Amino acid sequence: MPLTEAQKKLVDKQIEHHRHGKYSVDVELTQGVILEGLLVFPDVLRPESVSARFLAQFLYSNKDIYRDKRVLDMGCGTGIQGIVTALYGASETILSDISLEAVENTRENISHFSLSGKTQVIHCDLFERITGTFDVIIFNHPFFSEKPYEDAPVTIAMLDEGGLLERFLKEAPHHLNKDGIIIMPYFLFAGDTNNPELKGKKHGYIVKKVDQKQINTELHKGDACIFELTK
Repeated sequence: MPLTEAQKKLVDKQIEHHRHGKYSVDVELTQGVILEGLLVFPDVLRPESVSARFLAQFLYSNKDIYRDKRVLDMGCGTGIQGIVTALYGASETILSDISLEAVENTRENISHFSLSGKTQVIHCDLFERITGTFDVIIFNHPFFSEKPYEDAPVTIAMLDEGGLLERFLKEAPHHLNKDGIIIMPYFLFAGDTNNPELKGKKHGYIVKKVDQKQINTELHKGDACIFELTK
């Protein structure tokens, strides 16, 4: 489904916001707990400005989800989600992304937070180079229904016409342990095409909304949700 005028206006604003150089940022997970000096590379989404921050805060507050478990952070971007799980209880965290810039960004952050012994970073398209099964798969997927823009590489993390989510939902069960779960965020303003609640049910998942937050920033205005999917 094509973007509405309001959605396109927001996407264009996000693209401009993400034309940035390399920088570092402190990300607050909860009062008094901060990821200090998280690095953000060019052509990688700013985690402090989008749903990645909301998801990282959720993961910090819900450590029982991944404590002593094997975790896959798919579409890792800067690596913020996988870093939180590795720092706060996961036995092993694999981080992957189709974007080479994101993979290099994550590798540098893994080194920055001294997590090389508990993590592995993989450059791949969905599960093509992922081996084994996981207790938890985290997927912060593209929200808006449109083809990525060739002149804006960062949009590979923002835009997809629905095929990526469909492939993920079909392939994910082969990589989940018994009783394994998938954690996915979503910004409801983006519409139905990439909504994991709607698409997950279509593919036979049990979907539970585990968090919801009203966001009111320059880039996001509206409800953001986090869903738990199980088979």
